[in-house]
Amino acid sequence: MKEVLFKLNEFCGANRIEYAVTGTTALSLLGVPSCFVPQDIDIKVFHLTEEQAKKLEELQFLSGLKNENYDHGQCFSFIIDGVKINAIIDKTKDYDKICSQNVCIDYIDEERKKHHLINVQLVNLALADKMKLNRSKDKTYLIDLIHNLTSLC
Repeated sequence: MKEVLFKLNEFCGANRIEYAVTGTTALSLLGVPSCFVPQDIDIKVFHLTEEQAKKLEELQFLSGLKNENYDHGQCFSFIIDGVKINAIIDKTKDYDKICSQNVCIDYIDEERKKHHLINVQLVNLALADKMKLNRSKDKTYLIDLIHNLTSLC
């Protein structure tokens, strides 16, 4: 999964796309104890320009996926090395608020001897965003998380 994150980070960096990893992948990266293994990577994209949207749309087209719209906004989906990426467009304008909702993790790509700074949404906000989707798999995730946290004692 890290190799996919590195490629995603390079793509976003090359296209100046501001993003933060969210969802199960973010929670996993932050060490939240869960039996769930992330199946995809969800990212929140901020301050998207028309040109950047066209890049995401092109990736989606090349991946053969359809445009997904969430109740909370537009989402572009595409594939990197067999892993589905969901780029959820966040309309938040306040830069300071966005920055305070993320933590930056420094990963080293051993193969390429390169650092990748990956923005990851904070645990409470990633959980809140998951619960807003009101899907049974997210409720199951939360029950599993509660079980894992209470069994740590």
